[in-house]
Amino acid sequence: LKISRTLTRGENRRLYLENPNTANSRRTIPLDHETIAILKRWHSLQIKILKLVGKRDAGKTQIIFTHDKGNFIDLPAPRLWMQRICKHADIPILSPHALRHTFATLLVSQNVNIKVISSLLGHASVAFTMDIYAGVFQKDKIDVINKFNDLINN
Repeated sequence: LKISRTLTRGENRRLYLENPNTANSRRTIPLDHETIAILKRWHSLQIKILKLVGKRDAGKTQIIFTHDKGNFIDLPAPRLWMQRICKHADIPILSPHALRHTFATLLVSQNVNIKVISSLLGHASVAFTMDIYAGVFQKDKIDVINKFNDLINN
């Protein structure tokens, strides 16, 4: 997945693509084979649909997530999609941004290299990733206390 542009709102609330804010924001994120296959199937179907509705220039460079006529989605749209998905699945409502927190926290809890996590998130510093995105699990606190107890009792 190549992150090379970001959708932003400009003058008169017009949406447009621009370069990401930082050099680290521009990145390539490896994806698993199943996700790649799903995105390729969707992209192929999307191009067919867009051509049916008259968007003749739909092709390989078409953005993957758009309105039904190929226009930019409204910035709140992914949050609304997530709300519907969560309601349908009968799980607590999450935001797309909460998935970033979960991603970072789960990987940190598995002792994944923090520099790799930070790079995948597009952060300039590991400190930012740790301060903002990496949470702490109760199990990890208990493990630390148990390790400390073992140290002082041996």
